[in-house]
Amino acid sequence: MATLAELKGSEVKLRESLSKERVPEFVEDVAWAYKFVKARRRLVERKIGMRKITW
Repeated sequence: MATLAELKGSEVKLRESLSKERVPEFVEDVAWAYKFVKARRRLVERKIGMRKITW
């Protein structure tokens, strides 16, 4: 699973290579993916019964 730093690094690279019209759409995709990861992490925490999991 990619770390947040890796995501940010790839976001910067992609932002540089994409045209300006594509950037907002891509940022939305990243935001959605981040929300998905957070939701998934909450599910995992609930399953294991721990409050915090450090990734």
